[in-house]
Amino acid sequence: MSKELGLAANCHFYNGIHDSNASFLRYRLAHQDTPFTVISTGTWTILMASQVSLNNLDETKDMLANIDAMGEPIACARFMGGREFEEICEQAGSWLGEQFEERDMQKIIDQEVFALPDFSQGSGPFGGKQSGFVGAVDKISGIALATLYCALMIDYQLDKLGAQGKIFIEGAFLKNPLLCAVVNQLRTEQEVFLSKDSTGTVQGAGYLTNWHEVECHIDASKAGIVDLDRLKEYRDLWRSQAEIN
Repeated sequence: MSKELGLAANCHFYNGIHDSNASFLRYRLAHQDTPFTVISTGTWTILMASQVSLNNLDETKDMLANIDAMGEPIACARFMGGREFEEICEQAGSWLGEQFEERDMQKIIDQEVFALPDFSQGSGPFGGKQSGFVGAVDKISGIALATLYCALMIDYQLDKLGAQGKIFIEGAFLKNPLLCAVVNQLRTEQEVFLSKDSTGTVQGAGYLTNWHEVECHIDASKAGIVDLDRLKEYRDLWRSQAEIN
């Protein structure tokens, strides 16, 4: 075969890997048996939790097991975070680049305005439920509402997974530091970190060639801090409505 392709006889072939899984490999090599969770964000928001029993998975909540580069199962949960964020903004009269502040989120909490899933038409822990808004949506910032919604979805799925240890956020939601900060406020028993490495996927794929001889260092900073009043009460109200909606 190598002769037919014009390749050297000692040419080596390596398996490819999915982008989120390539990034996960870096954390796996760096943390070994210490529990952690990687949250890969984009069109899909995928939570990958190490050291979590597969018995925690609930297929009706869009939870599943993926296989890592070492052939071991990873407990995962997902929702279409990027798509739902955009849809909420559009329906609530905001645009993706609109500026907002912590006080805009506080106003939403104080007025008990909620975005209830599912805005993705079938995915996520509440897939198939009728999406909608509760409260005076025209009086608040739509992008702030979308930010709270996605943070609450991440927090919900972390609880469902039974995730432990440090949390690392990667991808598109890094452009929304207030979203990451809300997750940080909600996860009182865990530390939340933001990836500073834009080449993590490439590095993870590169490690497939010889991961036993690489020194893997995770370049990340701690998530920002917000101090939203009644956030956990708002979270509990959102969950109760989302689960019966």
